Amino acid sequence: VDFLFNRSQCYQETHDYQRAADDLDRAVAAGGDVPDPLLLYHRGLARYALSRHGEDQTACAQALVDLREAIKQGLPAAQQPDCHYQVGLACANSERHEEAAEAFGLAADLLPDMIPYHHERAKSLQRIFRHAEALAEFNRVLMAQPKNAHAYFRRAFSLKALGRYEEAAGDLETAKAMSPDDPMLVVNYLQLHRTDAIDSAAQARNCIESARSCILDIKASIVRVSVILSRLPCESDLGEKIIHYLNDVRNFVATRQSPAYQDNPLKPIGVTCADSEQEMV
Repeated sequence: VDFLFNRSQCYQETHDYQRAADDLDRAVAAGGDVPDPLLLYHRGLARYALSRHGEDQTACAQALVDLREAIKQGLPAAQQPDCHYQVGLACANSERHEEAAEAFGLAADLLPDMIPYHHERAKSLQRIFRHAEALAEFNRVLMAQPKNAHAYFRRAFSLKALGRYEEAAGDLETAKAMSPDDPMLVVNYLQLHRTDAIDSAAQARNCIESARSCILDIKASIVRVSVILSRLPCESDLGEKIIHYLNDVRNFVATRQSPAYQDNPLKPIGVTCADSEQEMV
């Protein structure tokens, strides 16, 4: 059992969660009728990682069973705050925000100075329209982290729900000023009255889709403009400079490594006035 547990930790460290879970399955099975709560806790962590933050609801449900059973079986005190926190994350990513808020609250009761526990509880409270409680939690987060742009952004929605519109607008502007390039902090003021809270997962997916669409637009535009410029006389110094610039932009886009780019890979291409139109198309 000790060997399997120790090896599972190595797998966890290398993000090989399936092998970690497999080793912990064997360790739990070898432990007898009453499973070791520490093994259940770590298997719950591995299974939650395999769920990809709740995308795989089956794995997420299995993680919840393990984590809750670990607490029930007497998990050591050192692991209990994180175990409650992980239960909260699994519930929140399964849209079970009442349960999530309760779990985050239990974690925060055990470690009151752990600000992420309060932040996550605030987010779940907001999703179930308990805005006064959410506001209190966001206030606590911002007292400890006054530069937390995401907390300002989210607090704005609870302030709006409570009718404190000027303060809500102030929080939105503060968040935008703190992180002007963060697409997660963009809000359409015309649609704001219909928005009660922000779904981070859905917002992230929308940002990736928007980025992917922009990349395709960039690719198509560069190809079209390059084809036109390639027809200029080679003596045209301006044409050569513009084509060189477009190549730099295209090659920059081609070498990006984020998931939004990986689904639409571009090969770096060099174009000069001598290149044919067919090569560009």
